[in-house]
Amino acid sequence: MERLTDDKMTFLAEKYGYIKVNLPDTRDDYLAGNGEGMWAVVDSQENKDDYDTNKSKGQFHAYLANNSLYYPVLGFGSKIQCEHRGGSRAVAVWELLPDKEEAPANREKVIFTMLDKNN
Repeated sequence: MERLTDDKMTFLAEKYGYIKVNLPDTRDDYLAGNGEGMWAVVDSQENKDDYDTNKSKGQFHAYLANNSLYYPVLGFGSKIQCEHRGGSRAVAVWELLPDKEEAPANREKVIFTMLDKNN
């Protein structure tokens, strides 16, 4: 899985800023545009402009700026393919996400355990 270095991520964040994308947990979530909200960076001004102007169609790739709870194999610097959803948040392309077997079956327990540790 392709990951960018810390230096490259910092460069892209300073140049284009951050965007938000959703990583869907199910195909239904993907179709509805729902999922785990993630910070990400893009690697071109064209991609950033398309995102900022709420482009309604098309795909782009982005690099995650934090680690996913839904998909442990996706972390800081991981490349994902996303699609524009107009005025709604961009969503990672379902068919290109890692197999669901790689996501924790006890996702809700993991999330609440992490929240408890932070409080």
